[in-house]
Amino acid sequence: MGIFTKRIEEKEKTDLARKLNELKQRHESLLENYKKLFEENRKLKEKIEKMKYIMRR
Repeated sequence: MGIFTKRIEEKEKTDLARKLNELKQRHESLLENYKKLFEENRKLKEKIEKMKYIMRR
């Protein structure tokens, strides 16, 4: 019974490690997407400010 329990624990650890790696990858992906959106938003804000300046002339 002890060997069987040990195998189950090892499988659970492996499954948890796999899930953790998947979450880390997902986190990295979301972080990259956030950075891209943040940069795109900054550029759009700059364009809006330029347009406002041009319209005021």
